[in-house]
Amino acid sequence: MGGRRRMNISELLARQARKFPQKTAVIDGETELSYAEVDRTVNRLASSLARLGVGRGDKVALYMPNTKEFAISYFAVLRLGAVVVPINARLFPAASTFTQRKWKMCCGRIRRSPMSP
Repeated sequence: MGGRRRMNISELLARQARKFPQKTAVIDGETELSYAEVDRTVNRLASSLARLGVGRGDKVALYMPNTKEFAISYFAVLRLGAVVVPINARLFPAASTFTQRKWKMCCGRIRRSPMSP
């Protein structure tokens, strides 16, 4: 690529937060978050995940609906250089259990997210 550094989508978020800190980045129902708010929250979650041992190249499963928390979690995982493995939150419980067993077999431990209720 001619010496050009590749930018991941999380870095694009950080850049937008610097350029347009007060512009709306996420709308979830009645809640609106600015780029600066999203970027700060992503940084906090990324720090928490790093303290749990998540790092570059790790696979992190996100089993949650399409909400602002999903978007924030997605960006936080990418910010660490880890890989997001989205799991459909609409799976039936039996399929979910199967997915979790398969995930444990192929990828290691499962932990609750710091964003979990």
